[in-house]
Amino acid sequence: MPLVLFVGGCSGRKGPKVEYVEGIVTLDGSPVEGASVGYSPVDRKVGLPAGGKTDAAGRYELTAVRGGKPRAGTAIGDYAISITKVEFVPPEEPQPPPPAW
Repeated sequence: MPLVLFVGGCSGRKGPKVEYVEGIVTLDGSPVEGASVGYSPVDRKVGLPAGGKTDAAGRYELTAVRGGKPRAGTAIGDYAISITKVEFVPPEEPQPPPPAW
């Protein structure tokens, strides 16, 4: 018996209107690569949480987290912005203790 599968690409439901958002993250005048940028709406009833990651030039584009199209932006509103970058710094090699004379 053949298997027939139909996948619909449009639900007919419209999401919230979003606007394109981009930016550049720098530290002491130099671009920051690999930082996570988060936008959290000040009023949870207005706006959509969104995030992005910086490239080698420090540039990011936002994607709304609840079903947003990649790099399409987020809803207009007031946001608290967070920028986080975590780097692993390997521990220094243990040094032998100085001789006890």
